[in-house]
Amino acid sequence: MIAIPEKPLYLINKLNASGYKAYIVGGCVRDSILGLEPKDWDICTSATPEETATVFDEFDKIDNGIKHGTVGVIFNGEVFEITTFRSEGIYSDHRHPDNVRFEKNIEYDLARRDFTINAMAYNAEEGLVDIFDGRRDLMHGVIKCVGNPKARFNEDALRILRAIRFAGRFGFILSRDTKAAAFVYCGLLNEIPPERILPEFKEILLSRQAGSILNEYAGILKHVSPVAEGRDYSFLNTIPHDFSLRLAAVLCRVASCHTQPEDMRPDIKKLRLPSDVTKEVLSLFLNCRRGIPTSKYEIRKLISSYGIKFVCKLKHLYQVFGGRNSNTYALFEKDLTDILRREKCFNVSDLKVNGDDLIKLGAHSAQIGGILNALLENIFCGNIENDRDSELALAASLIGE
Repeated sequence: MIAIPEKPLYLINKLNASGYKAYIVGGCVRDSILGLEPKDWDICTSATPEETATVFDEFDKIDNGIKHGTVGVIFNGEVFEITTFRSEGIYSDHRHPDNVRFEKNIEYDLARRDFTINAMAYNAEEGLVDIFDGRRDLMHGVIKCVGNPKARFNEDALRILRAIRFAGRFGFILSRDTKAAAFVYCGLLNEIPPERILPEFKEILLSRQAGSILNEYAGILKHVSPVAEGRDYSFLNTIPHDFSLRLAAVLCRVASCHTQPEDMRPDIKKLRLPSDVTKEVLSLFLNCRRGIPTSKYEIRKLISSYGIKFVCKLKHLYQVFGGRNSNTYALFEKDLTDILRREKCFNVSDLKVNGDDLIKLGAHSAQIGGILNALLENIFCGNIENDRDSELALAASLIGE
């Protein structure tokens, strides 16, 4: 028995009271059976979109998906998608069905879905509707296509990535036929727009089984990402769940010792990442390739250039890819911890003096930037402390030169 929350239960009962069948369906049923908290409670119904709109006439609605049978009902500020039972035509573009037909029986709707674990519906009156044994596959930890996996993946190749994502998220395996079809049809992923690819790949990379998933499915993921075959990605499970960091780690694993950051750009561009994410990923990769800083001065310069958060991410790459000399990493980690605990000055803005102070000492405006940078450099070198008197004394001597 699934405990349906008050709001979706009210919507289902309202549809039932108007003479229509209605169920929760898909991911919310799957997650409920697994004992997880569903993110969304999708509802399917025998009512047509127009009939659904009439039933919820007093509610605000979102109807931009109405041609596909979906009406978004806004209930106390929360949007619930209510979709008419439907069957689908062929997928000429490997993305969308050429046509949709509204149906009166739930069986048609479940038959069009991607995997058996997502092809279950439930309401309190009928209980679980599971004509494709999705609950059994859930219990056995298997991702299995509804019907012929070749047909499912040929219809929409993105389902291949969805299958891998679910495997990574839940620690499941793909059934033999589903896995075989995924490798046969993975070339179709090249026809999928990057904006559809990125959310799936991101979740795969951040999944709790990311290392083993990349090892097993590199031959598929190479079509849409920098992932390459013949590498061991098991280490990924030790890297924090940060997309930029894990993607940089993949680049570090894939790259040869002679690879330059610009050589990785074509692989990164496959994902159409936001420019700031691309910049961070390549910066992490570049700095990892340069090697572990061997002095506090280098660490301070690194923090000054990229910030504390960046350097703390970079630390994880150093730990994995820092080479055989574990003493180098241990010293770096000790120095970084000491710097972050004791020091607060990493940029000109952190100095105890500013441009106005330098002008009072007789500096010309053209000198200010250079003198402030010189003060910061001397702090990095350990020549002076970050205190006002020391900085003013050094500044006065620099002005007098």
